Amino acid sequence: MKAVETQVMSISRSKTIGRFVMILKPNTFPLNPKFSDFRFDPEFENITTEMKVDHLQVYSIKKPPFLIGQRITIYYELKSDTEA
Repeated sequence: MKAVETQVMSISRSKTIGRFVMILKPNTFPLNPKFSDFRFDPEFENITTEMKVDHLQVYSIKKPPFLIGQRITIYYELKSDTEA
């Protein structure tokens, strides 16, 4: 399993979808990755994560238990890594 570190840049409440949106930078992933495993450390309840060019947008129902500036580790495995 591979790991990358990213940082919480902002946490806000979306006015359009009623969810919390957390912005993480930097994004080291391609725009449409295919993961066989993807998780945050520390773990928290999230709905989905969108890959943007320069950041990750993480959506959750509950306010994420992080502070702006906090570093988060993402553990992941790409499908192409496991198929080889």
